[in-house]
Amino acid sequence: MFNKGILTLACLFSLSFVTYAQENGNRDENGKVVRGPYETNKFGDNWFIETGFGITSYIGGPDHNYQTPIHPNFNLNFGKWITPSVGVRIAFGDTPNVGRDDFKFNYWNLHGDFMWNLSNALGGYKETRVYQLIPYIGAGFAQTASTNFVDNSIGALSLNAGLINKFRVSNRIDLNLEIGSAYIKHFVDRWQYGNQWMLDVPMTAIASITFKIGKTNFKRVTAPKSCENVNAAVLESLKAMNADLLAKNKALEAQVDSLNKIKPEKIDKPVYGDIPSMAVVFFEIGKAKLCKKENVHLDNFAYYVKQTIASSGETITLIGSADKQTGNAKINMKLSEQRVEIVKEMLIKKYGIPAEKINIKAEGDTNNRFNDAVLDRCVVIIRK
Repeated sequence: MFNKGILTLACLFSLSFVTYAQENGNRDENGKVVRGPYETNKFGDNWFIETGFGITSYIGGPDHNYQTPIHPNFNLNFGKWITPSVGVRIAFGDTPNVGRDDFKFNYWNLHGDFMWNLSNALGGYKETRVYQLIPYIGAGFAQTASTNFVDNSIGALSLNAGLINKFRVSNRIDLNLEIGSAYIKHFVDRWQYGNQWMLDVPMTAIASITFKIGKTNFKRVTAPKSCENVNAAVLESLKAMNADLLAKNKALEAQVDSLNKIKPEKIDKPVYGDIPSMAVVFFEIGKAKLCKKENVHLDNFAYYVKQTIASSGETITLIGSADKQTGNAKINMKLSEQRVEIVKEMLIKKYGIPAEKINIKAEGDTNNRFNDAVLDRCVVIIRK
């Protein structure tokens, strides 16, 4: 009863810190909590290893208690934070000399856990946050070993749950106070009450230290969620390009109207005006679908290209690109392939440009010609 009371008080003490989320650095200019999205870190980033010592109270047996209620415990964990709020780990705990004076056994538990950083999930991610509350659940395998029986060891599946109170010391080191328990079918002393099914409930309190491996933080995506939020200078440039193309389109329509009034035999060659030699369409981060604004850009360029290559030997080349600041080389190469294929498909199906007139080339993140992550998520279209 005393151990359960301590655990309850510790849980209430931990939960009181959930409100500790109103910190600078995790809010936007309007004071609203920002929770992501976040750029994808490399596989080797955000790993950690933990080691610690504490106590175990092994509640079990037919009387659900042993004469020596508190035992020392050693703990070793290894895991990774996938996002600021979601992590996984493999945890190992070992408690020697558990039990009564006439019956001693060693108890260990190996389990995998799913962790949810409640402070980051509710209060927004902040790398320098001093305190974080992290509940977890998991499953694994528990085993006991004793010299009192011919069969020296026996094991069973375990369910695990608990709370981690994490205190930041530096970029690489955290201190933790973890309170948890396991739920295991009673098997330690082979005591049976007919068909009665009982549970052992080992409860632990661990003080541990965390060592972080690889990159230790997460970076929010600063790119716009839509084309309307592009950097102001880039947006103005795109508007100017669009206005210029619309003006040329109107001039071309006027030329077409005048040519329609002339008899065919008096026309020496088609007149199409100044045709751009290159165009660029931009994509949002991690996507291979054009927004409405970029469709307008493609409309104007495709109109000129279709008129030109219909009466000449020219072709066009589509060069796909992804920014190297996000993801990795393999993911970016796949993304650039998808982007260049979607533009090619639109030119063929929507605008009627012959497939043999279109060349494609996917270059992943090796051709970041603009040196700007927002602009390097693109497909460049070149007339040749």
